[in-house]
This record gives sequence, structure tokens and C-alpha cells, in this order.
Amino acid sequence: MRFEQAIKLMGGLYGSGNLKVDADKLDNDIYLREAKVYKITEIGISYYNYLRDEMEKERLGFEKLKIDTKNAKRIFKTYWWTFGFAVAGFLISLVLLILKLKEL
Repeated sequence: MRFEQAIKLMGGLYGSGNLKVDADKLDNDIYLREAKVYKITEIGISYYNYLRDEMEKERLGFEKLKIDTKNAKRIFKTYWWTFGFAVAGFLISLVLLILKLKEL
């Protein structure tokens, strides 16, 4: 995650009350550019994890969409060749069937 996104996320968490300012304890604190110290509460951690998971789902969704689009283009390019071979095979089998019936 880029630094600007982290600042935006932390600002949203602080505005919603999920972060507490705690200048006394410096263990596991988060320092931002403004040199403020934030202590993450349990709700803030779960909210951060939720947002991180949502961003990951969105990224994976876009990657899947790109792969699906590539596959659809590939399938469309090869569709007419497959259809042509199927029609040719049907015509050959139809001709062979007619010739076989004429022999009887």
C-alpha cells in the first residue's frame, strides 16, 4: 500500500473513532508525516483488515476480468475454425453415409 493511501486510511479510521491518539506509549504506534502518534484499537484493526481485504478482492477481480477478456478474445478467434471443422466433418460423414446407403 502506498504511503498516501495509508494516510488516507488512517485519517478515515481516526475520524470514525477507531483510532486513538496516544502520545504516552510508543510501542506499536503509527507515525504519520504530521508527527502524530496513533494507537490502533481492536475495532480499528478489524476495520483496517476489512478494508485491506476489500482492496485485495477488488484487485483480484480486475485481474480476473483481464484474464477472462483475453480468453474470450482467444476463443472468439478460434471459434470459426472449430465451427468450420465441425461442419466439414458433418458433410464428410453425410457423404459417406449416402454412399454406404447406395451400396445396399
